[in-house]
Amino acid sequence: MNLPYVETYGTQNSIAFLSQHIQHGSVFDRTDLGFRKDLVDIQYLAAMNPTAGSFEVCERLQRHFATFAIAMPSKADLTTIFSSLFGGHLKGFGTNMQEISLASTS
Repeated sequence: MNLPYVETYGTQNSIAFLSQHIQHGSVFDRTDLGFRKDLVDIQYLAAMNPTAGSFEVCERLQRHFATFAIAMPSKADLTTIFSSLFGGHLKGFGTNMQEISLASTS
């Protein structure tokens, strides 16, 4: 969502194109402006890079999304999450393999 290039008029072409599709459900063909293309069954998921690009998001487009701000989990939280996933995966194996998951958490 935070593309680096903002035009003279404060717009971003790809964001404007995306906004047009979300609001109208269709786009026009550049070679034949009388022909409208309907794009259906499309879901959008967007993310922003907190360290690069422009930090301005068009409010007209942003209103179509639910906005969440999530901080990076701590190292202890990541260890708990991934060791639980890894331990669950190893439940189908023998006890020697399951002990690997227990050893990685200590």
